[in-house]
Amino acid sequence: MRPYYLNQRNSRRKFIRVAGTTRLAPDFMLKELILEGQNRYYDSEPCDCLTVTKDDIKKLCDDLKKVALEHALTNAAKAEIKDVTENVLLSWGILWEKDGEIVPTNAYALLTGKNTMQQNIQCTIFKGNDRAYFVDRREFNGPIQEQMEAAYQYVLEKINRGMKIDGIYRQDVYELPVDSIRELIANAVAHRSYLDPGNIQVALYDKLIGDYFSGHG
Repeated sequence: MRPYYLNQRNSRRKFIRVAGTTRLAPDFMLKELILEGQNRYYDSEPCDCLTVTKDDIKKLCDDLKKVALEHALTNAAKAEIKDVTENVLLSWGILWEKDGEIVPTNAYALLTGKNTMQQNIQCTIFKGNDRAYFVDRREFNGPIQEQMEAAYQYVLEKINRGMKIDGIYRQDVYELPVDSIRELIANAVAHRSYLDPGNIQVALYDKLIGDYFSGHG
């Protein structure tokens, strides 16, 4: 049953070990440890400040299927995408059944942009190869899946794009691998702690990008 205390009678000051050092534990980390100790997780906990209607549920189901269809690469992949239903949302922990009623969880709040402690994705382009000066900055909010797509498109807009010819066809080529960009943003969104009040930060350094492009052609 985490967290563990050295002295249970004097638990006002709580510490964690980070890279060989002892530091005061922030409140969000303690809450996360308590939930994990009870085999519970923030995203699947009921969101007490929200209510949900059948229309709300249907809209989220339709939105999630639409996103899946938009990102399917082939017609065969699109054909395999099934409808998202209320039962599917229950099995995913996006909805929760409590006393015979359907209630939204924190995951529902994140997917609909209704989280009371809304975390955003901040994108910044820095001059050179450090954070001393920035030349552009954007912040995206709302549903987390929309934040991901907006941040991804922002990066594609800001990096250089060239082309190569394959036979008689032209193919756009970005200076950074686009699959890796999407994967990095998706991992940041999926694996962050949503008890942590901080934002996800995507940083682009124009000097480092230029060096990468020069080295890879």
